[in-house]
Amino acid sequence: MSFWEAQFPLGWVYEVALRAILSLGCVVFIVRYWMTNRWWKNDFGRHLMSMSASLGLLGIFSLLVWVWPSMPARGLTRMVLFTLLASAVVWRVVVFERYHLAMRRERRSGPR
Repeated sequence: MSFWEAQFPLGWVYEVALRAILSLGCVVFIVRYWMTNRWWKNDFGRHLMSMSASLGLLGIFSLLVWVWPSMPARGLTRMVLFTLLASAVVWRVVVFERYHLAMRRERRSGPR
């Protein structure tokens, strides 16, 4: 018995609940944001959608692996999902740098 299992005998309930909350929260956000905003029109909207989709897919994947440990192509799927998440994080940096550069240019040019 591991330390985690000894300290939290119902730890698996906690793990499943967190995975389900992550997955459901991301799906709800994606649906609501898709319905109420033109997210594809700006960098920030695309970032919110890509990050939420990546995290939601990882949450769903972790639930699937928990239910189906011998899932075929498990390693490949994990690699693709983490690649998507890494891409979303890199996109976050790009969006931040673009915004930061625009703010610096605006400050330099002064009030109009």
